[in-house]
Amino acid sequence: MKKGPENIPELVAAGATYTDSSFTIPDALFWDGYETTTIEDAFDAGIADGTYTWDRWTSQSTTASNKLFYDTTNLYLDPNQGGAGTCYFIAAIGAAGEWPDMITDMFVSGTSDSAIGLYGIQFYIRGKPWVVTVDDKLLYKSGSLHYAYASDNGSMWPPILEKAWAKVKGTYGQINGGFVVSGLRSLTGAPTFTYTLSSYGLTTAETFSLLEAANNADYPMGAGTGSGSDTTFNDCGIAYGHAYSILTTFTMTSSGGTSYDMVMLRNPWGITYYSGTWYKSDSNWDDTLVN
Repeated sequence: MKKGPENIPELVAAGATYTDSSFTIPDALFWDGYETTTIEDAFDAGIADGTYTWDRWTSQSTTASNKLFYDTTNLYLDPNQGGAGTCYFIAAIGAAGEWPDMITDMFVSGTSDSAIGLYGIQFYIRGKPWVVTVDDKLLYKSGSLHYAYASDNGSMWPPILEKAWAKVKGTYGQINGGFVVSGLRSLTGAPTFTYTLSSYGLTTAETFSLLEAANNADYPMGAGTGSGSDTTFNDCGIAYGHAYSILTTFTMTSSGGTSYDMVMLRNPWGITYYSGTWYKSDSNWDDTLVN
């Protein structure tokens, strides 16, 4: 695994713009022979004709005015998945973003924009802290970010964090597909717990009790759906083969005394397709509900 230079303060003090020569295209995108020939050829052709570029975010008009962090509150709203199959990782950093320090503490080089384009990010690899250094170059397709997108307010920490994760794994191709617990474990170094509902045979009430206990203990949480294509959805708009951040659990009680156990999810796509009972415009939401 490539770490990068460890003398971050010295490099910052020297003031020279940093370029990470150990992680650049095309090798940062895929390893020869590990992707289909079609994917490799498409990247190679796109790099050759300028469709794909590996640029500092400050040099691209679509992101030039952005910042690493616009603020350090409500970070769970920032991550938006792009062209990599990293829903599990984006869901993990979204879940951790409920506690902003979990994210900002990872940036050992600080939360301000780096004047030299260098970011040191701490993961936990096999339980041990490991600082990975990256520069601020990202993959653009026709001028727009190809992998993780900037947040709606223009924060760039999600694509930089995803790039560091790709460097940990070797390439962007190697981070396609995974589980939320893998991301959470690497972000926090803490033990993680996984419950496969089909294997444990848990009832809906038992599942909610587990989630509620974890929520009350301030654990970051995520969920994954059953196998399938994330371009297909169940009857209430939940994608198959996809990961979500679990933001909270709560119980609502109607004026008639009926209780409803609720779980709030966030889709790492930054948009919801949920269309079942209690969707955002559902008439069931009214002023008589009590939390």
